[in-house]
Amino acid sequence: MNDYFVVDGLDDPASLTVFNRWGEQVFENHQFHNNWDGRSTAGRPLPDDTYFYLLVVAGEVYNGYLIIKR
Repeated sequence: MNDYFVVDGLDDPASLTVFNRWGEQVFENHQFHNNWDGRSTAGRPLPDDTYFYLLVVAGEVYNGYLIIKR
């Protein structure tokens, strides 16, 4: 349960960018389909922490934070 970052109502592909608390980009995917599992772009599991995300859907930008806690 809660193994993926899921955005309800997301029908079209989106662009998801995730940053750590120091503002470093740790993940980016321009074809996001509710399938991010908390791994970096390189495929390594990210440590438990709070992360900031930017989600771009049809030109609209949404942002917020998420917490990884395994």
